[in-house]
Amino acid sequence: MAMKGSNEINSCLLKWIELNKSDGFKDLVIFADNCAGQNKNIYVILNCLRLLHLGDFDSIKIEFMVAGHSYMPCDRAFGSIENKIRKQSTINNPDEYATLIQTATAGGINVVRMAQEDFFDVKALKSLITLRRPKKFLFTEGRTFTLVKTKPWHYHIKNNKGSSEYVDLEKGRKGPPAKTKNKVKRHEPTAPLLTSDPLVRAYANEIKIDESKLEHLLQLREFLHLPGKEWLDRLVVSQRTAVAVTEQADSEETPVLDNDNAQDEDLLFYVDVTPSDST
Repeated sequence: MAMKGSNEINSCLLKWIELNKSDGFKDLVIFADNCAGQNKNIYVILNCLRLLHLGDFDSIKIEFMVAGHSYMPCDRAFGSIENKIRKQSTINNPDEYATLIQTATAGGINVVRMAQEDFFDVKALKSLITLRRPKKFLFTEGRTFTLVKTKPWHYHIKNNKGSSEYVDLEKGRKGPPAKTKNKVKRHEPTAPLLTSDPLVRAYANEIKIDESKLEHLLQLREFLHLPGKEWLDRLVVSQRTAVAVTEQADSEETPVLDNDNAQDEDLLFYVDVTPSDST
């Protein structure tokens, strides 16, 4: 249904905001680990800048944990989920995964099902900016990233040593504001806002699973109960029908999941874990 990269993480963040924006908060603080492929990258920054451009928030701060010295409350809940799944001898379909996650802790965990149309191509925002990197230290060394609506094209980055700077991402922008004799000439943004076009869906078609992976899944069919067999049969038919239609139409190639990275249909959830859920 979806991959597991930055587009998916950003889309889950957008889904969470959609479900909680009625609370009326204007300042958002995000805590994340340092996984570069999913969390600590320019695409998360651009997604947050876009939220500022939409007027949804006054400020957004992203705090990255210090490896080996900190952990997030949800980590305990994730451990409980892993233990619950490990003790289950047979899991027939994604619905059973959702049930296991929901009941993994004493207080219960809220599971929000992500549909394929919930995933957006946030990476496309990169074409609307000029990518500039911090000058004082590496992007990967950043501990805290802060974005405010009064600086709609900047992010403030700070490392563990207290060094910090603003980074300007406005397209075509070069250097600091020009200085005149008596005052600094303010630079008026000319680039189109990141909201000039709506986000497009990340996947136009069903993601194809490698045929060898499908064959491997079919070998496990005999161990499933009837609901699991019915789900697997529907998946295989859907996959092979999609492949046949694609080959016949000679349409644009869609991502193929290999054996190591495959995620079966409907197997991706957004798990809303708060501190109270993990106790």
